[in-house]
Amino acid sequence: MRILAIDGGGVRGVVPTSALALWELEIGLGAAQTFDLFAGTSTGSIIASALACGLSADRILKLFQERSSLIFSREALTFAQRALSFKGWAVPAYSEQPLREAMSEAIGDITLGECPRPLLIPCLDVVTGATRTFRSAHHPEGKSDRNVRVVDAVIASAAAPTFFPSASVAGSSYVDGSLWANNPALLALLDARDLWGQAEMRLLSLGCGRPIWGKPVGFGANRGFLGWGTPLMSLTMAAQSEGIHSYVRRLIDPENYVRVDPTIPRDLIALDDPSNIPSLLVRAAEAARENRDAVRKLIEL
Repeated sequence: MRILAIDGGGVRGVVPTSALALWELEIGLGAAQTFDLFAGTSTGSIIASALACGLSADRILKLFQERSSLIFSREALTFAQRALSFKGWAVPAYSEQPLREAMSEAIGDITLGECPRPLLIPCLDVVTGATRTFRSAHHPEGKSDRNVRVVDAVIASAAAPTFFPSASVAGSSYVDGSLWANNPALLALLDARDLWGQAEMRLLSLGCGRPIWGKPVGFGANRGFLGWGTPLMSLTMAAQSEGIHSYVRRLIDPENYVRVDPTIPRDLIALDDPSNIPSLLVRAAEAARENRDAVRKLIEL
């Protein structure tokens, strides 16, 4: 069984999306038809859910390119709102409405019970403090989620604290799944085993770019709360992703596992800067071509 797992990373979601689009073009990878299970966290949930609903990677890439500047825009805010939301100090920096509208236009009001392919989307319940994974009805634990709209699950998984407000879904309040499962590959592998037992699993895991910090010694030596800011979140997300990768490769045959997560310089790590997209696309194309043969072999095994 073929599994696709996609990390969180804000606007850097163009990296895995662009790689998938290039593979669609160069090796005939139709991700929506090739994979049997999709998993995505935060921005990865946007990509994974759209693929699970049948969209092509090229269509999803266009969504990122066309809508990111609206999703991460503060132009419609009043002066007071801009002041309070600057860097998310007092209120979230952005509204979730542009993302909701973009996703609704792309996949409509489809529910997890109607989702064509198995899908899982991690988030965090801030009422109970418990981790939460929304699942399509293919999985036994997804039966209770069958009436949850896919768009609502995505908004919950992408509700990064300070960036977007928490999301109210199915009677509770949720924030970004990246707080505990930025790389959903291990969750995907476990769900695949729930669904298909001991069948052979082939896993493609895609990151949104691994930061090169540039300060190998004393990175946090004299930083307080404001000083850490975005670097702390990016560092935590990267550490989660790398940690899960180290465990997954111990659980699955090496020839059945490919992880693609190119390094990116520190000036491209922002989660909410659409102006970085052209440079990120260059990095994505390089990584996609470097790993093209490995991906081809993985899907053809």
